[in-house]
Amino acid sequence: MSTSEILSVIADEEESIASILSAEAVKAAETARWITLITDEDLEQLTPNEIIGSIVQIQRSVSCVLSSAAEKEIAIAAKLCALLGTKCGPIIWKVISRDKCLPCPEEQCPSTGDVIINGDFEDTGSDPEDPQLVGWDVVNAEPRVRNGEPVSTVFSGNVVAVLGSPNTSQDASISQTVPVNGGCPYQLTFAASGNPAGPTLSVQVEFFSNGSISTFNRVITTLGQGYHTYVYVLDTPENATSATITFIKEGAGESSIDLVTFGSQ
Repeated sequence: MSTSEILSVIADEEESIASILSAEAVKAAETARWITLITDEDLEQLTPNEIIGSIVQIQRSVSCVLSSAAEKEIAIAAKLCALLGTKCGPIIWKVISRDKCLPCPEEQCPSTGDVIINGDFEDTGSDPEDPQLVGWDVVNAEPRVRNGEPVSTVFSGNVVAVLGSPNTSQDASISQTVPVNGGCPYQLTFAASGNPAGPTLSVQVEFFSNGSISTFNRVITTLGQGYHTYVYVLDTPENATSATITFIKEGAGESSIDLVTFGSQ
């Protein structure tokens, strides 16, 4: 094998490692951003065990990815030794047993990507005179199209989901049911804003398997004007087959939601 062919093998293998570590870097960046945005009110809703548990899950995920990358590097070295004959010495490597990584991201929980339909709310249906939140079940909620209004009225794109009205105290909600892989960690992200600073917004994720089996509920507290980004990492129950994500606005005023994503990374 020529030098260029050997270098090509190395490049391909290193690109694979870079992809693994890049995905983890994105997750770590999102987690760090979430930590900086967490409020005292959020912390009041978590027990010390829940906080520690979340940190342990994050570190376990990182250790799984690093373990995979380490094994990949050893595989590259072994392949090069085979290509170069006797020019490499014996390789001795001890890796922590993979069963300590629960779950193993690729083998047990392959990435699903974002499973939310119309999470950016840009699809408002075929009738421009009657825009809809396509893919969502709604109560007292509707899309708001920017139509030249200031950029601050939406978080991204041209449409945002608005729950309630600034002039009424009607409760409002939007929800969507999606499939899930039981036993796998899922990440929920979204942007939210309140206008005016009156309503309380909650997010709920209810897992199902022939009936409700588990519910995650978080009160986001009273929102003021301006968008905030939220990231939650959830452990899906082992036998769950679907999840319903619901945003609930209570009290006078309106809340806006944008860029909802939900998936196993």
